[in-house]
Amino acid sequence: MMRRLLLTLALCVLAACGAADDGSSQVPLGIDIHGLTADQIGHVQVVVLSRAKSFSCPDLRSTCLRGRVLKQDGSPIDDLVKLKDDQGVEHTAMLFAVDAAALTSAKGQTFEARMAPGSEYMVVSEVLSKDEPPTLLASGCSAILEKVGGGQNAAVGVQAFALAEPATCEAVIEK
Repeated sequence: MMRRLLLTLALCVLAACGAADDGSSQVPLGIDIHGLTADQIGHVQVVVLSRAKSFSCPDLRSTCLRGRVLKQDGSPIDDLVKLKDDQGVEHTAMLFAVDAAALTSAKGQTFEARMAPGSEYMVVSEVLSKDEPPTLLASGCSAILEKVGGGQNAAVGVQAFALAEPATCEAVIEK
């Protein structure tokens, strides 16, 4: 029997993030991965899009997101929300290595990224294989986040479902 796998990411609002005791805000993000086993998964890639209502989650899930969020010259589309890692480095997408043991534990695995406050955001997660280069195994989108700002933000859930066949497109957005 295949168990449901859970990743927990903490997406912080740039204007409110800081040390844990400074009253900073976070947008907790849970990614439920369906149809895969932990030993298949190498990374989870997370992207946040603005103007979410102009995107269709089924369309985004149909193939690698890379081809949808990067222009032909390799620059990001305007709707891509920049994320910052725990070192303060800005990224167009966050690529998190997955620990299979942590992934199958009751707590899951936790990561953190920061983003600017805004409205009408959509979080898109892609589950990538351990292969080199990685292939897209599963994908999912959040509901539209009407507003992300200071203070306490509601938790966001993403249901990532395995693709019928692994995608053959180039999956990693940021090298």
